[in-house]
Amino acid sequence: ERLDGLRRSRTPAVAAPESAVKAEFPPAPAVSPRRVVPAGQAVRVLVAGDSVANGVGSGLIAWSKGAGAGEIAVSNSGQFGCPIARNGLYRFLEQTNEFVAKCDWAGFFPKFLAEENPDVVMLQTGIWEVVDRILRGDKKWRHIGDPLVDNYFESELLAAIDTLGATGAAVVVLTYPHLDAGANQGFSGLPESQPARIDRLNDLIRDAVGRRPGVATVIDFQRWLADQPGGELDTAKRKDGIHFFDSYYPVIGAWLGPQLARIGHQGLPR
Repeated sequence: ERLDGLRRSRTPAVAAPESAVKAEFPPAPAVSPRRVVPAGQAVRVLVAGDSVANGVGSGLIAWSKGAGAGEIAVSNSGQFGCPIARNGLYRFLEQTNEFVAKCDWAGFFPKFLAEENPDVVMLQTGIWEVVDRILRGDKKWRHIGDPLVDNYFESELLAAIDTLGATGAAVVVLTYPHLDAGANQGFSGLPESQPARIDRLNDLIRDAVGRRPGVATVIDFQRWLADQPGGELDTAKRKDGIHFFDSYYPVIGAWLGPQLARIGHQGLPR
């Protein structure tokens, strides 16, 4: 009954499993020049993605009010509990739930673009992409690494990049670090924490961005974090194995902010 209810929602359903694996990716729109910000003018940055993206956005805001004053102006629009690959059921911390209608980014990305008119959009998504899930039109639990889920995620990511880049903003997609979901609640070794899932996610992010030259680029947040003292899963940085302590987000902002400012002023790397 829940699956039938999902089919009746307004967001288009994913294709049937046997055809979705072979489905074509959304065609790339015609590429228009990306906006380039004159020297001395702040780069308008829109942050999009999940709750980790929201935290990174807070770190960017901290940098913009300190060492990066005048370099960037940040609008933080990361959505808690929402994936880019929309709809269906998911299993997280051994509990099953449903991605709610408010997570349909088609309903709010255009609004954010119209309100903020960004020069650069920073997109980060991860935990909700690697959980076990049942896609709409399917009846089987699957996860990233399954060709059906891989195709659906990359198709959704491409559509999101196309939407976020539609007004001339450069789209910067961050890779996602390895995680240890529920580390502060006594969980360990959960399916969503498998390193191979994050590795596959980051491969798909790179592939999708590679299909949108002149519009999007990747910044390797996962590699940077892995190279920091304590590595990716340092409990002094990450309170629950996914999110960072508030005190660490400014460290991330100080690393990421100058890169976003440079892209805004100089354009996407070639």
